[in-house]
Amino acid sequence: MQLNIPEPSPSYSTDPKLEARQRAKEGNRLMSTPLEDFSAAAVEFAAAIRLDPTDCRYYGSRAACYYRLGQLDLCASDAKQSVQLSPQYVKGFYILGQAQADLGLHAEAANSFSCVVALDADGCGDALERMRESQLACLEKSLGLDRGLCSRALDLANGDIEAAANRLLAGAGLPEQQEQRKPLSPPVRGSYAKTAASAASTSRPVGVLRPRNSQQPQPSANSSCSIDDEDQSAAPKRANCLLRSPPKPLPGATPDNPNNCRSLWVGSVKADVSEAQLRAAFIRYGPVLSLKMVHRSCYAFVNMATPQAAAAARAGLNGQVLGSHKIVVRYQI
Repeated sequence: MQLNIPEPSPSYSTDPKLEARQRAKEGNRLMSTPLEDFSAAAVEFAAAIRLDPTDCRYYGSRAACYYRLGQLDLCASDAKQSVQLSPQYVKGFYILGQAQADLGLHAEAANSFSCVVALDADGCGDALERMRESQLACLEKSLGLDRGLCSRALDLANGDIEAAANRLLAGAGLPEQQEQRKPLSPPVRGSYAKTAASAASTSRPVGVLRPRNSQQPQPSANSSCSIDDEDQSAAPKRANCLLRSPPKPLPGATPDNPNNCRSLWVGSVKADVSEAQLRAAFIRYGPVLSLKMVHRSCYAFVNMATPQAAAAARAGLNGQVLGSHKIVVRYQI
């Protein structure tokens, strides 16, 4: 008697990594023309990631699917994971830059595209143009200046966005920028000048203010200034330099970064660490405005976009192994 045994359905290998490659291959087929079924492809790449979560290409491919589906936050998340797994993964940095630019994160996008240029200068395609576009958008948005001014400052700074921002803030070499600045108000003259002249004619020195009589209440320790009775009606208030309020903390300062510092010194950066690897390590904590490596002396300077990012990078990377050695991260004050 002959039994009709059905043909076994195609199954994937029991080796997780081989099965992950097969699922990724199917995902690539679904992404390609004429199918372009990005939702189904994302499912295949998700299965590949579950089977082998150490391969950066699966995260990069799923990020590309999310980008085509308009899910930019998911795209950026997967792209970040891909470059963390492999700091040399050019495609991951490019997709990350695309998502960040569309999300309006221009400083982060410029940083991601700069990694593409650093890793693949010959085959970076339009990454250089996209990097410059993101830099200009960042300067425009943060400083509120005309794009033409931002472009010229970026050219004079040789593409260094931090140097361009400092140039724009100072107006150095940009005479046309003065038209966008409000003129300073002239100094106020009149009653204050007369008050100062009358004060100079008295026997007591200017700035040392004493109560008119002993019954007048003395200034408390919490006072920031004291005013004579005789001057309260006509003369403007004058601060007593001997009594000052405690200094306020700098905006954005944290207990770990009380000086509001954005510049970091990185030591023990050996020859086996590339600029792209160092940048990729710091970008995990926030946008990197500029980075300079001094290979001969084995150290580097990193300028973060915010004091909070600098504090997070210092806390997260100080003492961590990068390349063959543990790096040292300190504030550059």
